[in-house]
Amino acid sequence: MAEWIADGSPSIDLREADINRFHRHAFSKKYIVERSNRQYIEVYDIVHPLEPPTVARNLRLSPFHARLQALGAHFFESAGWERPQWFNSNKPLEPVRQGWAARN
Repeated sequence: MAEWIADGSPSIDLREADINRFHRHAFSKKYIVERSNRQYIEVYDIVHPLEPPTVARNLRLSPFHARLQALGAHFFESAGWERPQWFNSNKPLEPVRQGWAARN
């Protein structure tokens, strides 16, 4: 900040500090508390990199969500939206994996 004020521009890219990179749903107190608590757990636990968050979900649902759920969809969250990741009907197509690789 000091460089920005003194020189008119910072020496590093500050886009990661831009609050506009967050979607509106991420500003609710409940969302912040739930995701922060989950982040604390993940820092001190072994979590698979593809494990989806289990808290602060179902915030943004498309009109097709109920239909996709009825078709056996399993969802992941992206920008607050619940999106189908895979369907139960595709289970026979899944390769046989074991252990850590079989998770998520």
